[in-house]
Amino acid sequence: MKTTLNLFVIGMLLVILGGCNGSQENPSPEKSTAPEFKGKIAKTYEESKEWWPKKKRPPEDAPNVIIFLLDDVGFAQVGSFGGLIETPNIDKLANNGLRYNNFHTTALCSPSRATLMAGRNPHMIGLGSHALTAMGFPGYNAIVPPSAKSVANYLEEEGYVNYALGKWDHTPLYEVSQVGPFDRWPSDEGFAHSYTFMAADVHQFIPVMWDDHHPEPYRKTEHLDKDLADRAIDWITGHKSFFEVQGLC
Repeated sequence: MKTTLNLFVIGMLLVILGGCNGSQENPSPEKSTAPEFKGKIAKTYEESKEWWPKKKRPPEDAPNVIIFLLDDVGFAQVGSFGGLIETPNIDKLANNGLRYNNFHTTALCSPSRATLMAGRNPHMIGLGSHALTAMGFPGYNAIVPPSAKSVANYLEEEGYVNYALGKWDHTPLYEVSQVGPFDRWPSDEGFAHSYTFMAADVHQFIPVMWDDHHPEPYRKTEHLDKDLADRAIDWITGHKSFFEVQGLC
């Protein structure tokens, strides 16, 4: 007992002496990330001048951006590429833009969607396979590194307001819950709001949807396509009430 007490006292002295070491460097103060105040603070409110930091918005000539990805679709299913199926609305978009014929898919929906958003090869962002079959190995764990930000993150930094709608299945299955973590959800990939089904497929009439981080299980609907279109209209209507449609993704 006596030996133990002596060791304890010696240990306490070492801790105290170490804390009193004069050569210990003081931690450098953290730099403030708040913008510099450009107003005026005087003795009275009447003499003071308010100032608010200007929110970043895209320039007036910035385009709106729509990215839509269709699963299990090839050139034969799109009219603008000579397919037999009539796709008049897609054809209108194609006729007013550029068409590319060298897009490399991963032959799976989940990694195709993630690589399109990140601009990286699938194994570089942990999606060498589907996120639902994520495994604890590099290239296959469905964990996108912070260095591979989504294109929506970059648009958000430039003042865009982004919305994700429809299928979102590149979040690891073990992270799809109300408690998160939400690092690999639309909310962390630059989207202000999302209305998605976070699975490989979904029932078209009784879908299990996620409204941001809130589940809407087994909600009956006329058809999921109509619900998605209605939600898009609601978002764009709300967006236009504050801004012009410009700055929308």
